[in-house]
Amino acid sequence: LRLNYTTFLLSYNQGESAKEHCREAIRLAPWNPSSHYNLGLALAGTDSPTSARKHLQTALELSPSHHLSHSLLGNLLANGDPAKALKHLQTSLRIEPDDARTLLTLANLRLAATETDLRDPDKAFDLALRACRVSDYANPAAVGMLIEAARQSGRKTEAKAAIEAAIQKANDPTQKAGLQQVLEGL
Repeated sequence: LRLNYTTFLLSYNQGESAKEHCREAIRLAPWNPSSHYNLGLALAGTDSPTSARKHLQTALELSPSHHLSHSLLGNLLANGDPAKALKHLQTSLRIEPDDARTLLTLANLRLAATETDLRDPDKAFDLALRACRVSDYANPAAVGMLIEAARQSGRKTEAKAAIEAAIQKANDPTQKAGLQQVLEGL
């Protein structure tokens, strides 16, 4: 019940309220990786990123295939230790290949990295394109990442073709108009 309540609180951006319930859920069921993940998620947006990473690592010790913990830990490590972040994000995608958030985090890492072995605008484009397809082009962050990756990789023609195909498939007039506007700006 505590775990469900923390998930509810976190889904409504009530991380501060969720923390005490997460801690109680951990006290009641310390073997549950989701409780540790939820506390890591609640702490991730605060001044406690070290504590967040600790709880995510505990979740992964309890369940090495907890893809959400890999994804969030990769996100938290992206600025300080991009090589470790890359490993966690890739692991998350091996477990859950269609997680749009992880695809976008990894694409962003590939675009923003200063290390030549991590920076790869072509891979970033492929990841952003997958995120767009997974979300049926309805995720503005995925479309934005696709555009930036297309610019940096020089794959504008492919991006235009993908967006044109999405416009043809779109049933929602607002989505169709938004994609048309993106296409014209590309």
